[in-house]
This record gives sequence, structure tokens and C-alpha cells, in this order.
Amino acid sequence: MADPNAYLEEEPITYEEIEIIARHSELVIAKIEQLATLVGENSYLAKETTEKKKKMKELTKYLADYFDALRNRKKLPKQEERKPNKTPWPVTLLKHALEPYIILRYASQWCRKAKRCLLCLVKSISDFDIRWNQALTVRFCQIFVTFCRVAIFMSNFKLLHFISLLITAYHADIPDMENDVREFVLVNNFITQALSDPCKMIKQHTDPQGLLSEKLNRLAATTGTYIAQLMGQFPLIDWSVFSIFSKPTETPETTLSEDDFFILQHVNLLKETMLYFVMIFPKKNSDGSGENSFDVVVENLLTEGPFVPITISMKIPIEKFIRLNKGAISSDMAKLIPIVASRKFGTAHRKRIQNITILLTEIKNMCEFDIRLLSQYFSNIISLCSLGYYEFLSYFHFNTICVDALDLLAVMLDLIKLIFKHKEDIQRFYLFNLSTIDIQYLKKLVEQIGNDQIFPLIQPLINALEVLNLEDFDRGDQYHYYAFKITYGRILLFYNQLRQTSVVSYAESIFEHLTTIMSHIEYAEDPIRTIFKYCPISTLWVEKEHFMKHVTTPIIPLSKCITILEICAYFELDPNIYAYPEMAGEIKMAYKQVQGSLLSRLLNELMRQCDPSGLFYQLGLQTRDLSRNSLFNVRLFKEQSDKLSNATANSFTKQNTIQSELRSCFTRMPQHIRIFDLVENPSQFFEDKITDSFSNFLFPAGSVPDSLNVDRGFSTAFQMIWQIFAQMGKPFQRNMFIARHQEGTTKDSEPYLQQVNLLNGSIEFTDFISERPNLVEKLANKCLEFVKSGYKKTLYLTPLHGFYNLEKTDLMTSDYFSANAIHYTIKNLGVNAGLAYDRVVTHVAARSITKIFKKFLEISNDLSIWHNSFKSSTQLPPESLSSPVFNECCEEMIRLGCTMTLRVIILDEMRKCISTAVPGLEQMVDAAMDRITVTLSGKEQLICETVSHRDSMYFIQQIIELQKIDKQTDFIKFMFFIGLLLNNSKWDDIKYHTDYDSISYNLHLFPIALNAFIEVRNTLFISADDLAMEAGVKTLYQTFGAVVNSKKEVNGPNYAKATTKLAITFPKVIDVLQFGWISEVFPNYSIDLSKVQFTSNSKKSRKEEKKSPRDSQKDKKSTKKK
Repeated sequence: MADPNAYLEEEPITYEEIEIIARHSELVIAKIEQLATLVGENSYLAKETTEKKKKMKELTKYLADYFDALRNRKKLPKQEERKPNKTPWPVTLLKHALEPYIILRYASQWCRKAKRCLLCLVKSISDFDIRWNQALTVRFCQIFVTFCRVAIFMSNFKLLHFISLLITAYHADIPDMENDVREFVLVNNFITQALSDPCKMIKQHTDPQGLLSEKLNRLAATTGTYIAQLMGQFPLIDWSVFSIFSKPTETPETTLSEDDFFILQHVNLLKETMLYFVMIFPKKNSDGSGENSFDVVVENLLTEGPFVPITISMKIPIEKFIRLNKGAISSDMAKLIPIVASRKFGTAHRKRIQNITILLTEIKNMCEFDIRLLSQYFSNIISLCSLGYYEFLSYFHFNTICVDALDLLAVMLDLIKLIFKHKEDIQRFYLFNLSTIDIQYLKKLVEQIGNDQIFPLIQPLINALEVLNLEDFDRGDQYHYYAFKITYGRILLFYNQLRQTSVVSYAESIFEHLTTIMSHIEYAEDPIRTIFKYCPISTLWVEKEHFMKHVTTPIIPLSKCITILEICAYFELDPNIYAYPEMAGEIKMAYKQVQGSLLSRLLNELMRQCDPSGLFYQLGLQTRDLSRNSLFNVRLFKEQSDKLSNATANSFTKQNTIQSELRSCFTRMPQHIRIFDLVENPSQFFEDKITDSFSNFLFPAGSVPDSLNVDRGFSTAFQMIWQIFAQMGKPFQRNMFIARHQEGTTKDSEPYLQQVNLLNGSIEFTDFISERPNLVEKLANKCLEFVKSGYKKTLYLTPLHGFYNLEKTDLMTSDYFSANAIHYTIKNLGVNAGLAYDRVVTHVAARSITKIFKKFLEISNDLSIWHNSFKSSTQLPPESLSSPVFNECCEEMIRLGCTMTLRVIILDEMRKCISTAVPGLEQMVDAAMDRITVTLSGKEQLICETVSHRDSMYFIQQIIELQKIDKQTDFIKFMFFIGLLLNNSKWDDIKYHTDYDSISYNLHLFPIALNAFIEVRNTLFISADDLAMEAGVKTLYQTFGAVVNSKKEVNGPNYAKATTKLAITFPKVIDVLQFGWISEVFPNYSIDLSKVQFTSNSKKSRKEEKKSPRDSQKDKKSTKKK
């Protein structure tokens, strides 16, 4: 059979056909990209044909016989006999083979059209000049490179040949499939030749007469030197050409930029053109020695990277690419190329990346200073960004990590943002140039030539440019230049044909200027499309698997990681991505992963910055508590000599560098990113997550921060994190308030009714246990542990208003449970934190009161007997010394005393905090309480609990009432029971600490516990009027006096001194007690009452004002001394 391509006649080609084929080159690549997914290893056809080998062998033989008969016009072989209701296996494959075949047929048709364009261009074009003939040279290279890519792509998929034969043989089973025998043969021939030898096939189709290789050889000679210098192991090009600060040494003779700009703008296209040229058309020396005359160019081209791209996502190793044409490269060079290619990044690529970054940074900085320069140096930006994209894409091929590459990406993204923002300014700039300088200079050049043969060609272009008007553009008119481009292409093609028959080289200056005009038209038409044409960063989605390792690698600065997020916004602009339906979802998932990993790095870095052992944190502690030597590590700052050590200097330098890096990171943080149909708000995301995680990095898990570290932690946040939020343009104070509110509020306690229910026992009290407790829940749990058992290891020091450790430990109880500690906690976490503490002590106090009273009820009958015996003989029952009931009640009394003391501190600090925030509120509430006569509601009691200094113990009484305790009548017997508790042997070795005004075992808090019973007596007793109170208290003192008299000789002076102090403490705490009763009970003891402060105990005074222990202690300072 004759050659199937023989029907292609050698007709003159029009520029329109060249333009169409060139514009379809991108679509062809996108289509074969889609084809790769349909016939790849994971496709249905690949799996089916691999698994069913026996059927495949029989079918392959039949298809080969069928195509051979079709090509040679013989009788076609019969198909296997079909059984009813059963579809043959080959027919089941058709629905999976049809779509790949359609793409395959389209690619084959395009290649045949491209072949015709290449052959006609080679005949029509006199020379591949990169100045006056730049447009046609670029179009030729685009078509040639795409043709080579398609052929090499086909050679990597043998399944395509099977699909072509399958559709050819079973086309009758496909509805609406035409029986186009010639097309079937053409497609099969194309696939067969590509699979056999793609390089040979390309050479036979595109250069049957040797013209193409000859003209490409001249193009290689023009650009090869520069490419060899650019792509050598050490770049030797003059980078100053692209610097905006370099001044031209001489006046240019043409408006067209230097060749350097063109080469960099099309660096990837020219590189691939040269790459396929040296592989398909190896240049031989005239002596036949076989040595390549382009050794330097070939070596630099083939060692540019370990892979050669075929489609956007498909690339083949350089070793496999060299094997496509073994005769093109010498064996020694073939062995050396993979080694040099894998090492080249550290020398050539990295150096190029650094130089490009420096030049683009200069331009960006100047454009930000004066935005008018953006338009003036737009060609510089295009050239450098084009080379930058090429370098960044090559960078991923090396599978390495380099900060310089992300620096380059960051500056390119910054310039693209500027172009997006000032698109109209760039359009106006070049529209003005076109309508003024460009057209005037073009007219001048035409006038100088004065040739009637050239003038008719150029005049239509001049007429078209005269239409441009800047004022009309400002009023909203839009100019479309496509017809101008086509006309220019026709004229340029005609001029090339004219050069072969006439001497018209004098017009080259005109076409050089027309090349400049075409560049200006491209910039004026759409600067954004232009930048993405030469710097298609939207295609970087194919390297998404490299994103995560850049974010998780510590050597990559955080500010550079933001560029990985920013680049995701441009992927939807690449048409090739839609060949993969699932890719949009994968990109979104990759974005989420990168964002999450970046958040983890940021939080870890903030945690290190705010770490209590860090320099920044320690520096703030030096003024916090000078009495705590172990808190502030002075060794971090103290130098042994006058000279600053290197270690200290490096530590401070590192600290400042990290802080600067964090600020840069959040300065670059984008507000919005659109990823296909998903709109993300990275700035809002990081703002919310950092706010939610304040506690995690200010107060790391594993320990409960004390009040001092809570205060320093939040002040660190103000010093460290405020600037970060400022860089993002986010309100820090509001977020800080939210964070404090979240960390200072327990679960489900925000509504006031919920707070009331939590305090009055309507909701069962449980420990603050959750999977992720916040700060106040940790502190509340700490408080619960303290009032349960921790108080036993502490001593309450009255002058210091706090609980202090009895033994030296790493954990200082006073850092949590002292007036100063509670003050810092409530100050930083708010009143809700105080209510969380209050909830704990309220419930524990109610439990202790209930437990003690129930024990009292258990031995009530015995107490009556013991009381009667005591009244007659002042004998104390021996059971009170060490019986289980009395032992347990003694423990509970101390617990109750510690709990009530802590409660007084908490309420005082809450009141102070509210008084500071709302001055005068306390006085208003107190005045209202004086006037009101009705019973207060739970909400009003909650306000009084937090604001008023009058402690009604309302919520404790509410909890006790829930226990359904039978009210008693004999208050005197209960006070006798309390007095017997002081007879317990536990108190035999007590000691009074003069310096701290405290008694061992916190026995000095025993009166406070008793006062709690007196305050809630109406809940426990039917009637406890003033007479009963007075009788009960006297009974208490008598019992206490009998205890002391029975033990004073045995236990020694320490015991006597401690009990005397305890006796004095009772009337200090309990209003109804009188200091005069002490002398009656302890006649043999000398009590210095001159130092005792007390309040009037008259009934009138008590009726006028009943105050809480915390208020009475303050009021006694101003009363008369007895």
C-alpha cells in the first residue's frame, strides 16, 4: 500500500493555519495528559489486558491479522462467533477504549497538520532569526517541540497501539463510528512508527530533505553560546543587563530589547528545542570522526536536570531519554550526564536562583517605592520570572530542600500580586507607547526606506495603530488586537517568502520595531495573561507531593512556608488540571495538610518563645518576685567578665531572628485564598487557632501553672503575640479577651443561671475532668486536690494570707493558694475563674459541715450523757481523745477551716477585681441590700457573692438543705461536741509560731470552721437565738478550759502558749464571743489583752451589723482597745 501521508499536497501554507496549529499545541499536551490517566498502569484497560493474558494473546493475533488485511486490501478475517445474550470480551473493552482513541486520533491529526506546517515553514522562512523574525521562530519552535513531545509520549504507552487496532477492528460495534479506513490506517501508522523509534520517526516526518536541521543548526549557533553560558555548571552570563540600576553604555540603535531578554523569556522553549535538535539531528563533523561539534551545548543541556518533561505531570529520566537515540550521544558522555545532572543543582541552579532572586527583589522594592516603575520594567520582570519559573520547576526535579528556591517563589508571587493590582496602569502605559512613540517611529522607518514594495504591507498596520486613543480607553473602551496580530503574521510570512526572491534585507529594521510593537500589544492587551504565559506557576500543582516536606522541614523559614499556601490559589488557572477530575479535591486536601502543618510549626515556635525557661520569658520574671531566687535564673544573663560571651550573644541573636521570622510570616499571611470553588481565610484561620491555643503554648501540658506564671504568661502574650496579630491586621486585645474568657470559664458555666445551679447544688458537683481541660479547670482541680488532702502539708500564715509548705518541695503551695496568687489568677482569667474556685470551696465546705453534723447526730445520745457528767464533775469523756468519730471530725474541722479561709480570700479578691473594673458597684450593692426587705433570688445572691463584702453563705446553706438533715434543738450540746474535738490527742504536740501567728496543724483555723457552723445554724437547728448562742459559746469555752487544764502539765509550755493563742482567736473570728469570757475560763493564765483587737459584743451592736470574719478582722483595727 502507498504511503498514507502521500495525499498531503505541498500547498503554500497560510499564517492562519500556523496560528491555529500553534495555539492547539497547548491543547494537545493537555489532551495527552488526560490520555495518560486513561491508559496508565492503574487504568481499567491496563489491568484487564494484563490479567487476562490468554484472551489477550488471541485477540492481539486477530487484531494484527485484521489490520494487515485492511492495509493490504485483503479479505478481512472473521470475528469469533457470538453467542446469544453474551457480549464478547473485546466488545466489553470498547467503552473504555473509545475515549482514549478519540484523543489519540486528535493527537495524530494534529501531528499531521503540524508536520505540514513545519515543512512549509522551513521552505518559507529564510532564517530563524530571533529579532526581526521572532514571531515565526517562536511559532516554529512551539510546533516542533510539541510534535516531539507527542511522539515520545506515544512511545511510552504500548497500550495505545492495542486501542487503535481494537477500535479499527470493532468499529462496527460503536454507534455513530464512521468506517474511515484511511484515518484508521493513518492513526495506526503513526502509533507504530512512534513505538518503533520516535527519534527516527520525527526526523523522517519533519526533515525529509535536511532543511529543518540546517536552519535549526543556525538557530543553535545564534542561541547556543548564550544557553551554554547560562546552563553551564557555573553561570557566566552578564546579569547586570537585567538590573534596573545599570545604565546603557551606548545609545541603542533599535527599540527591540537585547537578545538576552528574548532568550530568558523563552528559555524553556529554546532549551527543549535545542534538546530535541541535538537528540534527533546529531551534528557530525566533516571528517566523520563522530565527535559532536556542540559538545559544550549538548552537555549543558542534558545535565540541566535528572528528568525531561513530556507533559505537565509526566517526565522521563534523562538516562531513558538518551537511549531514545543512542547514536546522538557518545558513550562516555552518556555515562557522565546522569552523574553531573544529579549534582548540578548545588552549583549552577542554586547560583542562578540566587541571582534571579536578587534582581527581582530589586525590581519589587523599587516598584513598591514608585509603582510607575512596574510598567517601565515589565519586560525585565517577564524575562526574569520566566527563568525563575524554569529554575523553580527544575528545583522540584532534584527532590531536595532549598531555602533559596522558596525565596525566589516568594518574590515572584509578590510581583504577580503587584501586576494583578496595577493591571490597568500597565495597560495604559503600553497603550500610550503604542499610540505615540511606537507609531511615530514606525512611520519614520517607513519614510526612510521609501520602497513601494514594502509600504503597502506596513500601511494597514499604521492605520490600525492610529485608532488607539488613551482617552477613549480611560472612558471604558476596550481594544482587541487579534486581527492586528494575524495581519502582522501574514505580512511577516510574506516578507520571509519575499526575501528568498528579492533583496529586501533593508526592511529588517522595520520588522524589528514591529516585534517591539507586538510585545507592547501583548502587554497592553492583558498583563496578567502575559505573566502567566511566560511564568506559568499555575502548573506547579504537579509537584504537590513536595509541598508537605517543605513545611515540615525546620530549615525552611516560616515566612517562606506561606508561599506554599499562596501558590494553591493559582492552580485553577491551568487548563491541564481539569484532565484529572479528582485533582481539585487533592489540591484542597493538600492545602489543608499544609495549613495544618504550618499551624503546628507556628504553635511549637510560639511555645518555645513563651517557654518559662526561655530568655524572653525569664527576662520578664526578674521584676516579678525578687524574694524568689529560684524563679529567675540569673545565670542566663549574668556574665563572669565584662565581655559578653559568644553563647549569650548567639542566644539573643537567635531569639531576635526567630521573632523577626514570626513577624515576617504573619506579615505575608494572606487574608483570602480561593482554591477552585473553596474560599479559605488563612489569616482568620490562624487568628482563631492561635487564640484557641493560647493556653497550650503559654502554659504547656503536663503541669499546672502557678499564679505568677499565669500572670507572666499572659504578659508574655502581650509582648510577643500582639505584634504578630498587628502584622496580620487582626485585633489582638479582642482575641486576648476571648482567650482569657475561654481559659477562665468552666464548661457550661457561662449563663448566670448555670452558675447559680452549679453553686447551689442543683447540678451535682463533680471534679473538673475533661479530655482537654482549660486553664481554669486545671486550677480548679488543683484547688479541689488541696482542700481534699493538700492542706495537711501546709500551714496558713496569717500575716501573709496564704498557705505555705511545711517541707521544702518543688511545688510552692503559696503560689496557688494565697491572697497574692488568687489575685493574679482572677486578674488574668476574670471573675469566672474566681467562681470556679468558689464552687469548689463552697461544695467542700458544705460537705464538711454536713459530715461533721451527721457524726454529731450519730453520738448525740452519748453526748447527752457526757454533757451531764461534765456539768457535774467537769470530767471529759475518754472517747474524745482518740475515737474514730472524733478523729474524723477533727480532720474535717481543719479541712473546713482551711476551706473557709480560702473562700474568704477568693471572695475578697473577686470583690477587689470587680471594684477595680467597675468602681462604686460594691457600694451600690451594699446600699441596695440595706434597703431591701424581700428574699433575694439566686441571681441576686450570685451578685452579692461576687460583689458584696457581706457574706450570707447562701449557697452553702442551699447545699446543706439538699441533704435533708433533721434540724436539732440543743445548740448547747453541739457546742459541747465542738469543745470535745479540742480534747483529741492529735493536738497534744501543737506549737504556736510567733513569727507567723499560726498554730501547728492549722489549728488556728478551728475558730473559722466553728464560725461556719454558727453562720449556717438556722439550717441545722430549729432555734438558735442569742441566749442559746451565748450559752453554747460559754459551754464551748468551759469545755476548752477543762481540756487545757487537764493537759497543761503533761503537754508543756508550748501547748499552753498555743491554746492561749487559740482561745484569743475565737472572739476575733466569732462576733458573739467576748474576750472577758477568756479570763473566766482561764483564771490562771496571764493574757495580754492590750494587743488584742476586738469589736463590741453587745446585743445592740450585733443587731445593727452582722459582719463576716473577713470584715470583722478589718473593722477591729479601728475599734477601741479594751
